[in-house]
Amino acid sequence: PLFLALWSPKPIRKERLIRLESDNDNAYSSRAIVYGYKKDHDRAIADFNQAIRLNPNFANHYAGRGLSYLYKKDYNRAITDLNQAIKLDPANSGYKLILESARKVRGY
Repeated sequence: PLFLALWSPKPIRKERLIRLESDNDNAYSSRAIVYGYKKDHDRAIADFNQAIRLNPNFANHYAGRGLSYLYKKDYNRAITDLNQAIKLDPANSGYKLILESARKVRGY
């Protein structure tokens, strides 16, 4: 099932899912999260880019990409993405905390 495939810890299953459902933004986002855990932030960003292309109105995609940029110390892009996540989901206090941290690290 799709839900189990998305949350499986095995990246190969996500590869297969994306081959089967290349228009599924959540498949790309889920694989991006796995890459992030593996500290492969370039690949995470690439998958978040695909997720955003497929669903530009989902705040979690921007927040995830923002976190990857933050780990890469690309603070300007991180802040831009986190601001977009907050714009799309202003009630999410987690995004605001991450944005505040990014601003502190960046120095503004």
